[in-house]
Amino acid sequence: FWCAVPDSRSTDWRNVSGSNGQACFFFNNGCDISCDKCDGRTGQVIHPKFIWTGTGTAPDWSDPTKQLLPDPKHPSAVTPGARPDDPKSTRLSICKQPKRKATICAPELRTLNPDTECHSEQDYFQFAPWRAPGSAPVHDACGVAGGV
Repeated sequence: FWCAVPDSRSTDWRNVSGSNGQACFFFNNGCDISCDKCDGRTGQVIHPKFIWTGTGTAPDWSDPTKQLLPDPKHPSAVTPGARPDDPKSTRLSICKQPKRKATICAPELRTLNPDTECHSEQDYFQFAPWRAPGSAPVHDACGVAGGV
């Protein structure tokens, strides 16, 4: 699985690369708040694409100008085939039938897409562990070397 980090060769911190090797693989891959257990293989499959519609320097992700918009050429943040149990799915959750929802919905507490409606299809990270602290299952509290 690819682990995104800011690309040191770019002046735009939003450009990412996988240059950190396995540093991120001490996490529990395939765990989100929607399921009772991790799937062990679904890593970072949510990759929303945005376009800057303004002029000048693009803002940070909070985008007070409202000119950093989802790219219409990429209607889903999840590429079909990213979910091994359902190859055509573009669902955001690991589970087909999510059991829990995000509890952190206040825009000032969110980092990406803070102004989208909570639990909407544009709320790309609604099932991420940080959106309902203490709710996501883990394989091991210390992580799993190798990522699976």
